[in-house]
Order: sequence, then structure tokens, then C-alpha cells
Amino acid sequence: MDDFAESYLRCDCALTLVPGPYGASSPDVLARYPASEVAAAIQRLRGVRGVSRRPPAADADRRAAWEERRWRWSEDDRQIVIGLRIASADDDSGGSNAEPIWRESPLEARCHFEDLAWLALTLARRLPALRLRLADGRLCAPADFLALVAAPRLAPALASDDPDIHARAAEAQARYAALAALAMPLTAADAFAAFAAAPFTVLAEDALLLAVNKPSGVVTHPTYKHPNGTLTDVIFARAAARGEPRPWLLHRLDKETSGVTLFAKRDAVRRVAAEQFERHTARKRYLALLHWPAALGRGVGAELEIDAPLARHPLDRRRVVVAPDGQPARTRYRLLATRAGYALALAEPVTGRTHQIRAHLASLGAPLVGDALYRPAGAPPDACASRAMLHAWRLALRAPGSGEPWSVVARPPADFIAAAEALGLGAALREALAESQAQGE
Repeated sequence: MDDFAESYLRCDCALTLVPGPYGASSPDVLARYPASEVAAAIQRLRGVRGVSRRPPAADADRRAAWEERRWRWSEDDRQIVIGLRIASADDDSGGSNAEPIWRESPLEARCHFEDLAWLALTLARRLPALRLRLADGRLCAPADFLALVAAPRLAPALASDDPDIHARAAEAQARYAALAALAMPLTAADAFAAFAAAPFTVLAEDALLLAVNKPSGVVTHPTYKHPNGTLTDVIFARAAARGEPRPWLLHRLDKETSGVTLFAKRDAVRRVAAEQFERHTARKRYLALLHWPAALGRGVGAELEIDAPLARHPLDRRRVVVAPDGQPARTRYRLLATRAGYALALAEPVTGRTHQIRAHLASLGAPLVGDALYRPAGAPPDACASRAMLHAWRLALRAPGSGEPWSVVARPPADFIAAAEALGLGAALREALAESQAQGE
């Protein structure tokens, strides 16, 4: 970090995450966000997903390692440490279902103001009552952090007679202004316009659940590189325009993946559905177009399984690879048809790791058609596909409340169908879709 960044851009302080709301009847009456939801937001923001379940307190060493991996990130001499307390069963906060944010959790920042602001803004879009407590005790919204802390630090540089310092300060000021603009939520009119313009399809909706068909190329929820313009932004704004509470996102799809995305409309529904996802009793089935070398030699219709641990690639954090020290991961799949080195498959992730289907199939030598991230080095791009050909086709679980079987199906998008036709697998895809429709799925 150079002298300019050290003097004007660096944040080296301890802040506190505070839930809210403010103006309640008592300062002790705070909204309780589930710590697991905050954890998920932070993990997704930093691109660190698939953290294993929290070890028991009796296993102190594993618990300490888990906490370290879950709450800390650092890169290029920048570091943010976030500590949250998860309620125990004997707390008076409602037990394991409450999981409140601890009001005195430290957010210790030794990084650029821009990094901290982006982190806080992205969390705030998911958790709108989030506040930061500054070192002097003041509470501020993430957007106000820039005005109250970052901008005053930058002011001397903006007034400098040195043209280089002034130019760099002006660039930083423009970045801060852009970040502050991200804190502005979509208006109701903008939300409906965005929902109408985007190729989203509401697949099923009632008082408890909302299922939509996410198109490829759309980010599911805010992340570090995509703090707004996501599917959840539109869904949240749509709910606000209807006067409804914000629904909870229950799972995620990669940006390139299309298909069923499920939201819960009530907190009690979220807890019931989330438990099914955690216990892997909610079943997700994907349609996939694969490269399928003849040497793999596995027959159509056979039920197969990949059981191989997955971990982030040590040199390319975008990718996930099979590794002995990775997290347990299992994927079931069945070939529906093969033709001239390609295959149409039905894949079902038993566990829910990042890029699980993509990484597992690539480890077999059968990467997804169009998957630039996992195709072998030097392999030419697939002319028939501009993205990884993976579609979340069907999701099934037990309906919260009644416990009855509940499922929803999303028809594959036009680019998936066109790619299947180009590979000679269109008839097999049509047959699979017709069979599903005949079974009432």
C-alpha cells in the first residue's frame, strides 16, 4: 500500500454491527436477524461458500478452526474480521431459532474504506436495519459511513496543491459517490418495470412460498462484485410495492445457471424449508448438457454417483476442484441420452457445495457444454453455447405447514433447447420434458 492509500484511503478501526430497529419503545428492543443469514451474506459477498456446519462446543479445536474460516477474510494487506454470537438453546432469546446478532460484535477493519463500505452496503441491502456503531458511539447507516468517516479523511487530499494527490483523491471521491448510490433501493415503479422487462417467470406463488424461473446471466443475490441489479433486489422491491414483507431466499444458483429459485414468505416457513435444504431432503434436479468422451463408457439410464470432496482451487479462487482435504460432496446423475461425444444428463446434488455439479462432472472428464471455467486447458469454446448448459429443472420438498409433497418445474430456456438441438440431443430433451409433464411434474 503506497503513502497516499495509507494516509487517505486506509481504514484502521473497530466498528460494531448493530441490528436495529431504531425508534423502538426501548433501546433493548432490537430486530433479531438470524446469524446464519448474516453468515451466508458475508460468505457470498466474499465468494467463500460451502463452509461446513458448526462443530460442537466440546470440540474446541475444530470449533476454533471453523470460526476462523467463517468470519475472516484478507487479501493484499487488507483485512476484515467479523465476529457474531449465535444464541444457545438456554438463552432467553428464543433458542436456536432466534440466533440474534450479538449487539457488541466487532467488525474490525484494516482495509480500504471502499472495501468496508462495499461490504456494509451489500449486507445492508439484505439486512436493511443494519447499522454501524462508530468508535465515538454514533450509529450510522452504511451509506452514511462514507460521509461521516471516509469523506473527511479524504478532504485534505482533495484540497491539496499537488496535482497527483488531488487527481487520486478525485478518483476515490467518485468511487465513494458510486458506492453511496448503490444504497438507494429500487422504487416500486422501477421494480415492476425491471420485473416486466426481465425474462423472469413466476412458477408458483401462494401465502407461504414464491418460486421463480431465474434466467441465466442474472446474479441471484448481492455479492461483492454485484451489489445490486440481482434477482433478490427485484423480488424484494416487488414485495415492498405490494405492501408485503420481504421474502427469504432459500437457496442460490450460479449466475450462468437458469431455473427454479425458491423464496419463503414467512420466517416460520423459512425455518422449515431451510431445515429441509440443510438435511438434503429437499431434492433439486438439474438438466445438463455434457461433453461425454466414449472412454467413459457408461450406459444411458444407469443411476450413478460421484462422491468426492471439493475445495477451492489454491491458485484460482473462482474454481472448485476435487481435493482430499475438501468438504464432503455427493452428486447423483443419470444419462438420458448420448450422441457423438455429448450427453444429456439429469443431475441431483445431494450436498450443496459451490459449483458442485460443474466441478464433479469436470473431474470425470465430462465438463458442461459451454462452461469456460471448467473446460480443459486449450480446449476450444463450444460454438453452440455461450454459457454453462445447466438448468435447475425441478425442485421438490415437503410443503411447510401441511407436510404434503410439493414440487415445481421450470421449462429450460431457449438457449438450452437450441444447444440440445445443435448437439443432436433435442429429441431426448423433448422426451424428458414430455415424460415429466405426463407425470404431472
